[in-house]
Order: sequence, then structure tokens, then C-alpha cells
Amino acid sequence: MVKRERQIANTSQYGKERYCTYTDVIKRYHQALANGYYLEAITLMESIISDRLESYLIRMTSDNKYSFNTLGQLIQGLTCIGDTHMPVSDILIWKNNRNAFLHEMAKIEDGKYRDFGTKYSDAKNCADEGYELFRKIDAICRK
Repeated sequence: MVKRERQIANTSQYGKERYCTYTDVIKRYHQALANGYYLEAITLMESIISDRLESYLIRMTSDNKYSFNTLGQLIQGLTCIGDTHMPVSDILIWKNNRNAFLHEMAKIEDGKYRDFGTKYSDAKNCADEGYELFRKIDAICRK
């Protein structure tokens, strides 16, 4: 499999494309929340958070090896470079919550039954927290 490289917004055209993509993602995120599609909203936030972290790591290291990495790999990258600006612990907590909602909706932990409706309602909080985390990460990336 060929390693894909992230498009760097180093020209006005690429910057415009990224801006349009982010605008569309955020618009769809709000539509998903309004319609009760919380798992979709979480997924959209994971994508945009990962993209911001890729951009940040590539800028900080001048190494494109972070292109199209998983959120876990990007967190490892932040840890490896000893970054003190990104809220790494907040990102890790959100990633773990995201995993629980996206991968464990049908699972039941021993002694901790929660009905599907309760789990699904709680997913909205994870989506909201993802949006706030994105805003925090984006502000750091823009400095």
C-alpha cells in the first residue's frame, strides 16, 4: 500500500480548498447534531481534529510521516516531540470516549448495563466535547 501524503495548504488554492472543506464539515456537524445523528457528529469531529493535528505535527517536525495517521498515532507524535502546547491529555480522553461510542454501542460491560437510548444520548456530549476540543486545537494551530 502506498503511503498517502497530506495536501499542505501552502498556496492560496490549497488554503481555500481546506477552508471550504472545514466549513462543510462544521456545517454537516451542526446538521448531524440537530437531527440526532450523534455518531456521525463524533466521526466528523475526529476527522477534523486529526487533520489539524496532522498539520501541526508536519509543521513542527517538517516531516510528512504524520499524513493520514490515526488519532492514536497523532497523539503519540505529540508525545514524541514533547509538545507542551497541545492539550494531549484532553485529546487522549476524548479519543477514548469516541472509541467507546463508535465501537462499543452494542457491547455490555460486566456489571455496568446501560440501555442503548442512554448510551446514544450520552454520545451527544462526546460530539459537543469534540467540537470544543477542535476549537481549542485550531486556535493553537493558528498561532
